[in-house]
Formats: sequence, structure tokens, C-alpha cells
Amino acid sequence: MLQSCMPRGSNYPRKIKHSIKVNTLAYLLVSVFGIVYMIFLYFSYRKFMFPVLDLGLFNRHMWSLVHFDFGPNPLKGWNLLGDHAHFFLVLLAPLYWLYQSPVFLLFIQALAIVLSAWPIYLVAKHYLKNKTVAALWLVPYFTYFGFWSALAYPFHDSPVAVLPIAWALYFLLVTKNDKHLLMILAALLLVREDMPLVAIMIGLYLIIIDRKYKLGSLVVVVASLYFWWVTRYWLPFASRGVSYPYEDTVFGASMLDAIKAAFLQPKEFVKNIFLPIDKTKSIVFMLGSFGGLAIIGIEILLLLSPLWLGRFLSTQPWRWSVVQHYSASQAPILIVASILGLSRLSKFIAQSVKIKINKVIIVYIGLLLALVGTGLVYSRLREHYAGRLLRPTFYGLDQYEKSAHEAIQLVPEGASVGVQSAFPQLTSREKVYNAPLDISKLKPDFIILSDKFDQWPFTGDQIYRFRDSAISDYGYRYKYNKNNVWLLEKSE
Repeated sequence: MLQSCMPRGSNYPRKIKHSIKVNTLAYLLVSVFGIVYMIFLYFSYRKFMFPVLDLGLFNRHMWSLVHFDFGPNPLKGWNLLGDHAHFFLVLLAPLYWLYQSPVFLLFIQALAIVLSAWPIYLVAKHYLKNKTVAALWLVPYFTYFGFWSALAYPFHDSPVAVLPIAWALYFLLVTKNDKHLLMILAALLLVREDMPLVAIMIGLYLIIIDRKYKLGSLVVVVASLYFWWVTRYWLPFASRGVSYPYEDTVFGASMLDAIKAAFLQPKEFVKNIFLPIDKTKSIVFMLGSFGGLAIIGIEILLLLSPLWLGRFLSTQPWRWSVVQHYSASQAPILIVASILGLSRLSKFIAQSVKIKINKVIIVYIGLLLALVGTGLVYSRLREHYAGRLLRPTFYGLDQYEKSAHEAIQLVPEGASVGVQSAFPQLTSREKVYNAPLDISKLKPDFIILSDKFDQWPFTGDQIYRFRDSAISDYGYRYKYNKNNVWLLEKSE
């Protein structure tokens, strides 16, 4: 009688306890890598390893959303809602209001990657039928070079897409829950303007593979209309017509031009996918990270096709780069294709080879292949980002970093400031500008500079000439001058 009167949800703690017991290794890996990510981001931020672009740029954007300021971002020249259609940031604004700092964005990005691992684990457990192997697949996922490149960059909306993509794949392949799939695809559309293309591919999968014609057609139509609206109307409107065209390809100003080229100019199309050689390098890195097994799960791998066409046919060289955030969003599709490929391969070998081989052994060999592939790819990165965690100096501040923190503390909260690339800490304010800047026009209250940190876009001795000009030509004086950190204050 007492039991029947208890709330329906009263057995949830028991279910959670059971889930932790059954999936202990997975929970452990998610927790450990989550802590590792947070440590990496926090200490990198303290040591001024993150540039104003993009961390400071997005932080200033969040500040504007909290303060209902929809004018141009002073660090960019236009509102970032016209740069990328990242409407999810609008939804996060109330939380940002509680803690108005770039650290908030670092936490959100790391949390999105960490939480995306759980549906990946569930997919692996479904296909590989072994919870230990499934959990160990999270190791190559968390050590994927695209994640570490993105975390070291350090913030962009693109890596956040891994969370809805991972759950969409889980609902698509494992639970077959159409209602949940539609909800998560709706969330995916809000991440950025190219995510409707992934939703369209999932819709085509529903039509061709699952034969869910009505559901798939609904997804394709809605995602297509949204993509058309956001790229043709919203982005030009929000940016006031000054944003640079992300859709530009070597074959024209839209994705349709690239698709036409695939049929009308096949040789040129293939050539431009793989050349210059940096494009091939990025593709090999992505496939190699999971041992090349993704090729066997080709129907899942094809979900990447619009993202890869957008990257590798772009007129912007940095988009096909190995570094920064450009490879991060593809991780869930790559690893799920690899898991499916391994499952398919293990069944084929078990059925075809005359000598009886335990499928579990094949699955472990596949996991080893993925681990080795991920390790080899990571070793080829220009900078071994995670290696920072092994250096004792990473956890302390040198004399220059201490001086930079001291200088930052001297800038009043409401003051206008010109910041060198290395100082996103000062971007939670109305008037913040990239240095070098037009001092005669903007006249910020403070300018902060240092030749000991990232100087972009200064080159050579430009930073010294800019500093000296501010003092001699515009009447600025030193507010702080220690260990090559210079805080200049405008004279009254």
C-alpha cells in the first residue's frame, strides 16, 4: 500500500545507481576527460594562450545579448548573429548573465563535447555488444585531434554541434524514436547555419535506408527551407550586408554550384576536393583518427558530405586547415561510422573465415586500430596541445603573465579599452576594440599591449611603433609598465 502511494519517479535514484554500476567505466572516462578538458582550458586561459578572436569576439557577443545590444560587435564590425546563425547562444544568455566572463564559453564548449560522449557510448554498446569495448571507444573520441585543436583555439559555435549530432545519431540508429529525433534536429538547426545540411542528410537517410518516407521528407523540406531562409535572408539582414560569404566555393557562390560541378566538371571537382595537399591531410587525419573504419560504415560517413563540400571547396584556405575548430563538429559522425564499420567487419570475418574466430577478439582488434590511428594522427599535429598538461610550468604564472593579470585589474569595469589579441579577459564591456586601432577616431580610455604574448595582427616592430605613437601623438601615458606589459591610459 505504501509503495503504491509513492511518486512514480521515486525509483530514479535506484535506476541511476544501477546505471552507474553497469556502466562504471564509461562514467569514469567521461568524468576523467571532462576534468582534463576543464583543467586544460582554465590554465590555458590564465596563461593568455587564447586570442580575442574567437574567444573575446564571442564573449563580447554574449555581453551584447545580455544587455540587449543588437548593434555591430566592435571587435568584428557587425553583429555576430549575422556571422553565424548560432541562435543557441541567445538561449544561453540568461545563464551568461550570472557569470559574464569568457570562462563561461569555455565551460559550455567543453561540456558539449563531454556530454556528446554518452550517446556515442550507447551507440557503441548497441553495435559491439560489449560495454567494456564500448566505453573504451570513448578514448579515441576524447583524444580526437579535432577536439584538441578546437579547445586550444579555444571557442567557436562549431564544436558545440557535436552534442545534438551525437544524440541525433543515437535516436536515428538505436532507439528509432522519431519524436526525440525531430526534437534534437530542431535543436541542431539552432547551432549554426550549416547544420541544416546535416539534418537534410539525416532526412535522406530516413527516406533511403529506413524507408520512413513521410518523416524523412518532412525533415528534408523543413531543414532546406530553414537553410534557405537563414543564408539568404537572416545572415545578410543581421550583418547589415557586410559579412563575408561562407558559401563561396571555387565553382561559384553557393553549394548548388559545387553540386553542379560534380556532374559537369568531375575531374576539376575531385581535384579541388583533395588539392592543395592540406585538404588531403585534413581528410586523412579525420579518417585515420578512428583507424579508417569509418569507410566501412559508408552510409553514416556520407552524412558528412555537405560539411566536407563546404570546407574543402571553400575559397577560404583556413577552412580546410587541420588546426582550429574546423574538424571538431565531424567527430560524432566519424566515430559512429567507425563503430558501425567495425560491427559490420566483425560479422563478415566471423562468417567468412574458415577458422573460427571469436567476434569479441575482432572487436578488440578494431578498437586497438582506432586507438593507434588516433594516436598517430595526434602525434602529427604541429603542436601537441595536451602535452601542456604534463609541464609543471603550465600550472603556474611566469613574471610576464603575473604582470598581465596585474595590468588587467587596473582597467575599470566600464572603461573603453583597446586590446591586443592576447587579452580576451577585457571583452565583457560595451566599448572594446582590436589593437591596432584608429586612436584618433575611437579614443579608448585604456590600451593594453605586450610583446610577450600573441601579437596578431601586429608584425615585426609594429607593436612598438603603435605604442610609441599612442604616447607621443595622442597623449597616452603609462598606467602600468612592467615586464614588457604596457597599460596605456588616456590623458585627461
